[in-house]
Amino acid sequence: MKEIRIPRFRSEQFFSLFLILFWGQDTVFNYIRAIILRIPYVNIGADYYFPIAILVCFVLSLPYVVKAVSPKDLLFLLISAIFYFLQTLLFPENREYLMSIAVNFFTVVLPLYIVGLRMDSEKHFKILYISSLVNICAFSLYTLFSSDSNDSQQVLYSGFMSRAYILLPQLLVAIGYAFKKPNWINITIGIAGGVLLAMCGNRGSILLLVVFIMFCLFFFVGKKLRKSVYAVVSFVGVSIVLFYQWIVKALGALILVWGMSPRFLNYITSGGFFESEGRDSITQTLLDKISEKPIIGYGLAANHVITESYAHNFVLELWTDFGIIAGSALIGVVSCIIIKAWMKNKKDVLLCTLLCVGFFKLFISSSFLFEGMFFALLGYCVTLNRKGKLLTDRKG
Repeated sequence: MKEIRIPRFRSEQFFSLFLILFWGQDTVFNYIRAIILRIPYVNIGADYYFPIAILVCFVLSLPYVVKAVSPKDLLFLLISAIFYFLQTLLFPENREYLMSIAVNFFTVVLPLYIVGLRMDSEKHFKILYISSLVNICAFSLYTLFSSDSNDSQQVLYSGFMSRAYILLPQLLVAIGYAFKKPNWINITIGIAGGVLLAMCGNRGSILLLVVFIMFCLFFFVGKKLRKSVYAVVSFVGVSIVLFYQWIVKALGALILVWGMSPRFLNYITSGGFFESEGRDSITQTLLDKISEKPIIGYGLAANHVITESYAHNFVLELWTDFGIIAGSALIGVVSCIIIKAWMKNKKDVLLCTLLCVGFFKLFISSSFLFEGMFFALLGYCVTLNRKGKLLTDRKG
């Protein structure tokens, strides 16, 4: 009688499973949750199934994860926690807001630094790519056919902004993989995803997509394909110029039929793509505040307390919170970590993806206190820098 062997999962495989769950938490797994909510009795725990699954996978992957964590990393996390709570004492005016976001910051945002430390482009990028294809398809079906896509208020004013930033990292991974290994599936999903992203009406996500594509053109295309890719890009550019009016009408018709946001199209046709009165007002308010207290600043998260919004600019955020001197020092440290990793890994698609959604995004929207991808980027860059140092030491 043959024995039935049940395959045993190693901690490394649990980390891969964790990445799949993490990468699809706002798309396919969120839609599965919506389905579970419609099932009697089972729907009672709908809000807990996914968080428990992702937590279990992460815990079971710890033997693999801790191999990438050094005492310096633990010290960084400890100092970050102490500094966070120290800010609530030194700047009581920010205390209420800091405490309101503390749980999310320490359970969702900051821990992604450890995840970034363990991520490996060679081992994990294909997993993220396959997950991204599934997530993009699920996102497309949900966005185009869900009832809330036809909510006129959301379409006109919020413009699916949050959805655009949910789609963006998935799309960057798919496009990055298409540049590395082009085939009709990658190219089709990349183009369709780009059109869908534009129809979400978010300018920032479109700008980040363009930046990422420029990186791909300069660093990912081999010499043999470079002329062909440049020819295709030139052809697309010329076609847009020649058939601009027809393309605008076609997009307008699609937006109308699918109930998407016309904001992006309106910005293009009106010539106001780079104009933003709201953000200009926030910038001026923060600059005025910085001029009043340029040395010590107003404390962590002060930019939000002052404006009741985000600074929409990483430099302004740090200057407002910590003053020009300390803020500039922090910007310098972060920039050095990223640049050092980038200089030796320019063809790393995962690094470029994290750079766009975790760093460049902070100059357009959100805050580093909410962007787990920012800490994932830092962790990944630290790992890349350590690998470079290890190679240097061995050669020495």
